[in-house]
Amino acid sequence: MVVRASDALVMIGGGAGTLHELAIAYAEGTPVVVLRGTGGWSDRLPTLLVDGAYLDERRTTTIDVRDGAVEAVERAFARLGPRRAAAS
Repeated sequence: MVVRASDALVMIGGGAGTLHELAIAYAEGTPVVVLRGTGGWSDRLPTLLVDGAYLDERRTTTIDVRDGAVEAVERAFARLGPRRAAAS
């Protein structure tokens, strides 16, 4: 429910639950930013992405990978649609 109600997702570390949340966000087309260097799936995922940016061939939404927390949050805000950005 939380992921489906979110405007963007910043993935930090993570095990199976975090990976599941990522899959939900991706399927919904929610902007996703992965914070590399935090362990778990956040460090494994970048090497598995299709064309370096997608979970699969549907290319539902790009997955951005960033190395710093500030950069990750800035990128998440930058990817919000006009309606969502105005409400933030």
